[in-house]
Amino acid sequence: MQSAGETQEPGQEDAATEWLGCVRYRDREGNPVWFGKAYFPELLELKKEEGGKKVFRRHRDKARYYEIQDRKELEDIDHLQGGSRMKEYLTGIQHIGIPTKDMDATVAFYQKLGFEIAFETINEANGARVVFLKLNNLVIETYEEKEIKMEYGSIDHLAIDVTDIEKTYEEVCALGLNNQPDEIHFLPFWENGVRYFKIDGPNRECIEFSQML
Repeated sequence: MQSAGETQEPGQEDAATEWLGCVRYRDREGNPVWFGKAYFPELLELKKEEGGKKVFRRHRDKARYYEIQDRKELEDIDHLQGGSRMKEYLTGIQHIGIPTKDMDATVAFYQKLGFEIAFETINEANGARVVFLKLNNLVIETYEEKEIKMEYGSIDHLAIDVTDIEKTYEEVCALGLNNQPDEIHFLPFWENGVRYFKIDGPNRECIEFSQML
């Protein structure tokens, strides 16, 4: 830290302006994150629900890391006192996932109930049709599967909409709930794609956390 009356070496001020870094345990980034003045304009443009990590991710290739030895150092006081930040990132149910052997019959059935096709695509990973059906604020994602259970309980997953998939992932991991374990994935759905990961509930229900980009 510079003392009173101490002069800076040439280039030091520019380096401080461009400074970007955060703490890290192995491959997991945490807080605090620090920014040089060069990033202030981007930080000021963030929406209320967005955190500085969004700016950090844009410039991660320039970051420096302070490596820590204990994962618990990434936990804040809310975690230590048994609290959770999940309510900050979860906004509600995004969709319900239902696999099908007969896409045309499934679409026709839900259209009779008043649903409309909101989005349709092909999953490039397996060549299967994927259709999102919408009725008011209820969305069903139905997708082709060869092997499914034709019995009660055939809903595959419940997707929860999140505002920041990486912060949600960090929170889930910190709470010890990443029990598959899973990592963040990307699918080229909708206009800009989606990022998501999944966990198992206590009854083997599949919970998906999903952010539309």
